[in-house]
Amino acid sequence: MDHLNHYDDCPELRRVDELIENYYQKGDYEACFQGCLELAEQGYALAECQVGYFYLMGQGTPANLDKALYWTKRAAEHGDPDAPKNLAEMEQIRGDRRL
Repeated sequence: MDHLNHYDDCPELRRVDELIENYYQKGDYEACFQGCLELAEQGYALAECQVGYFYLMGQGTPANLDKALYWTKRAAEHGDPDAPKNLAEMEQIRGDRRL
C-alpha cells in the first residue's frame, strides 16, 4: 500500500497493510479491527488511527464516538499525520450530535 510516505517501513506498517489487504478489502472488518487493535494497544500510531476509524464507522465493532476519539487522540499524540484532521472531524460530529 502507498501511505504517501507518511510512515516509515517497519513490521507494524507491513502488518497493517496485510490486515487491510487480507481482511478489510474482503469485508472481514472484525478480523481487521482485532488485528489493528493489537497493534494499537502496543502504541503503533497508524493502528491507533485505524482503530479510531473502526469505532467511528462501526466496522468490526459497535460504533462508539468516545472510543473513536480516544484512539484517534492517542494516534495524534504518537505522531500519526492523519490523526489531527480526523480528530477535528470527529469533534465536529460530536458537536453536531449535541445540538
